[in-house]
Amino acid sequence: MSRLLLVFSDLDGSLLDHRDYSFRAALPGLEALREREIPLIFCSSKTRAEIEPLRARLDNRDPFIVENGAAVFIPRGSFGQTPPDCRREDDGWVREFAPPRQRWLAGAGATVLQGGALSQRGGGLRQRNCTALVARLLPAAKSGTGCA
Repeated sequence: MSRLLLVFSDLDGSLLDHRDYSFRAALPGLEALREREIPLIFCSSKTRAEIEPLRARLDNRDPFIVENGAAVFIPRGSFGQTPPDCRREDDGWVREFAPPRQRWLAGAGATVLQGGALSQRGGGLRQRNCTALVARLLPAAKSGTGCA
C-alpha cells in the first residue's frame, strides 16, 4: 500500500520570513516537494485575494485554506468531479465553512470580530474541517478512484 504525503503550511513566519515576507529560504524545500509531487497546501489567515499572487509566484497549484479555515479552494484539475459539499467556481471548487467576511462585518460589527477568543476557537475548528476535507479528497485523486 502506498502512502500519500501532504504538507500543510502556514504562511506568515512559517513559509514566509516574518520580517520581509520572502520565501527564499524555503525554496530548497519547495523544490523537493515539487520533485516528489507532494502537495503543499497553504493554510492561512490570509484571504484568497492575498494568497493567489503568492501561489502564482511559486507556481503552486494545490488546494489552499483561507481565513483561518473559513474556506478551502480546490483548483481546477485537482479532481475530475465536484468534491462533496463544494460549489463550482470559474477556476475550481470552493467549500465554505463560514459565511464570507463581509457578511460578518455587516451583521455583527467589527468589534465582535476583533473579540479574539470566540473567533479563534471557531477558526481552529473550521481549519481542522478544511484539513480533513483536503486530506480525504487528495488520496482519491492520486489513486484514481472516482477522480480524473
